[in-house]
Amino acid sequence: MIRNYFKIALRSLWKHRLFSFINIVGLAAGMVICIIALIDFNKAYNYDTFHPMPERTYRIITDVTFKENQREAYASTPYPVATQLKNNYPFVEEIVHVVPARKAEFEAAGKILKTSTSFADVSFFKVFGFKLLLGAFNDAPHTAVVTAETASRFFGTANAVGKILHHKDWGDFLVTGIVATPVKKSHLVFDMLAASSTITAIEKNGVNIAETNNWTNPWASYTYVLLKRGGVKSRLDAAIAQVANISTSAIGANNDQRSFAYRCQLLNDINPSREDLLNFPAGTTYGKLLVEIGIGLITLILAGFNYINLTLARSLTRSKEIGLRKVIGAGPGQVFAQFIVESVCFSLLALLLALLVLGLLKPMNVIQDVFNDAQLSIAFYSSLFLFAIIAGIVAGCIPARILSAIRPAVAIKGQKALTVMKGITIRKALVVTQFAMLLTGIIFMLAMYQQQKFMATAEYGFAKSNILNIELYGSDHQKLANELKKIPGVEEVTATSYTLGINGGNQQKAFRIEKDFYSSAEILSADEHFISVMQLKLVAGNNILPATNDSAGSSVLINERAVASLHFDNAQSAVGQLIRLGDSSEVRVAGVLKDFHSMSMFFPIFPMIIRQTPAYFSVLQVKANPAVNADQFKSSVAALWKQLNPHQEFTAQWYDKALYAHHFHGSDQLLMVLLCSIVLCIACLGLLGMVTYSSEIRTKEVGVRKVMGAKIVQLLLLLSKDFVWLLVIAGCIAVPVGYIAAQLFLHNFTYHVAVGAGTLLTGFFSMLLVGGFTIVWQTFRIAIHNPVKSLRAE
Repeated sequence: MIRNYFKIALRSLWKHRLFSFINIVGLAAGMVICIIALIDFNKAYNYDTFHPMPERTYRIITDVTFKENQREAYASTPYPVATQLKNNYPFVEEIVHVVPARKAEFEAAGKILKTSTSFADVSFFKVFGFKLLLGAFNDAPHTAVVTAETASRFFGTANAVGKILHHKDWGDFLVTGIVATPVKKSHLVFDMLAASSTITAIEKNGVNIAETNNWTNPWASYTYVLLKRGGVKSRLDAAIAQVANISTSAIGANNDQRSFAYRCQLLNDINPSREDLLNFPAGTTYGKLLVEIGIGLITLILAGFNYINLTLARSLTRSKEIGLRKVIGAGPGQVFAQFIVESVCFSLLALLLALLVLGLLKPMNVIQDVFNDAQLSIAFYSSLFLFAIIAGIVAGCIPARILSAIRPAVAIKGQKALTVMKGITIRKALVVTQFAMLLTGIIFMLAMYQQQKFMATAEYGFAKSNILNIELYGSDHQKLANELKKIPGVEEVTATSYTLGINGGNQQKAFRIEKDFYSSAEILSADEHFISVMQLKLVAGNNILPATNDSAGSSVLINERAVASLHFDNAQSAVGQLIRLGDSSEVRVAGVLKDFHSMSMFFPIFPMIIRQTPAYFSVLQVKANPAVNADQFKSSVAALWKQLNPHQEFTAQWYDKALYAHHFHGSDQLLMVLLCSIVLCIACLGLLGMVTYSSEIRTKEVGVRKVMGAKIVQLLLLLSKDFVWLLVIAGCIAVPVGYIAAQLFLHNFTYHVAVGAGTLLTGFFSMLLVGGFTIVWQTFRIAIHNPVKSLRAE
């Protein structure tokens, strides 16, 4: 019986090739998005599956409540939490501090390279499943292990064990081991892992790493607890509640925190995360996965609409087949099974086509990112096969149920269109739904495009043209600046700790010394040439002092937002005032700058303090004459760099291009275009099939009308007007929905574009143009058909 079902299904597929092509391509397009989502879903569950004791390993999460009652959840904890648990609770077998990875520049073998550096306890390799290829990890200060890739970057094929890595602020580190690349992904990512005992030695020299004695800094470190065998989570819950009381009692009078609470999270539950945690190291969240799966399923549902639509449209021609099958003894269940088998055949062929399409799209960066680190096993492909079967059954259920219920007498006489309510057929409802969802996506994509374009080209309040940003990698900025000034076309050079307009920098609390006022402020390190190069405007006071002055580091600039946050009466009154920073240093306000966007438009303008601390300079910004040739100028700078730093790579970008690339995310735009193109393809294929079928069953009518003198334009209007009205109805539904979706997206940005009539009308007419072309193209083919042939056809 099943064999006969497949035979009939394949014959029907071949006989109605156009409809088969539309169904298979439509389902394949929907499956492409679903497969991408399933790959990401698979990757999310491949995190941290190689650790030896996940069932009794927990990470401690911090919940901080502030005085204004807002709450924040952190994946990290204050540093003393781990020490307190280790020293006072016997049911704990091991405790691991892991100080979050930070980009740090190390020098070795004539190279200065940025490495992602974490600090950890010696118990790290007991609790986690990372393996050492060579050497060992010990607790001696200024020792570290590095990954095999990092060892290769510094030392090539030479054995890195026993070598020294130098950091200008942290000192020398002895490499004691090489860490193998883990077989599975982990939320803990590092290039170098240093002994945690080093932190105390570094902080004695005044360099802040983790604030080892601060009970109220939730950013300090990740805390992991390995319970003894037989240990129960409830005892750990009780212990961290006691530790939370210590943190809460340590909150100072000038702190905006009100209370601390801690909770434990099983290692296997870290990824995918059920909530958005601050200081989250690596991985993804359930929310992101659900969005991806939702988009994939919606796209597949749209493709399923095509199958339902075309199958029901063909019900008029297949009704006689159904009637005859029932007359000779077939029951409703057998007819139902026949249509389900046909649907599954379509779905399996669509899966093969979807995999082929993904293979062809693999060279695209956005698709490469999907496949990176994806470990696709036979089980995964088996799940895809099962998914295709389920999709086929679901897509086929509605038409199979409707068509199998047709009574034989009605079927042989000819089945009329199936309706959901008077005047509205199921096919019309599905077409409207498809194009309404398509238009919503187009409006959302246009809003996202306009916002990213706005962020990439907006006036940030500082200069960005003709400025070349050079990564210093620890090089002597003054020596390089002096040599650069000799290159023709160089107008001015400044050094800074980071570039404006992107993600901002280090944040500290700033206190007014004579008043009980404080505010979080962004700290930027820059020299006295910075405001000239960036064309920032002083509204009061003077520039910071030159580096040759003994008090240069204690002279600072603040912006207007900082004046308001620290409750100065006005910009002029702030000049000359003392401010104490979070590192306990006292600085004096030299001048006030007009507000500018130091971060992206996602954030509001933040209070800022600019001070001259050369130890933090990481970027040299070279202002070039507008008349210079950009490529030749950059080549001249690169040649000079190689002379001064022969073993160090040269990294430089023109500021305006770098800012544009950062905010105008080409991969996001490409992904949205790909999604909308797929949905557009699905919708237009379904519309093409509907128009084709509707036109074919009216071929004789068209022939009669042509014989009676009807013009082609009149026939086009006759055949297409019903479908055009469906597009208009879809537009009326989608425009307000798309507007709301776009507004919800833009609401995430402090500064954003407005969704106006232009955006909505552009989306609407784009849909109308593409859908209308599909309708007119197919109806035109029928309208110009020879009436003699159509009237002779049976």
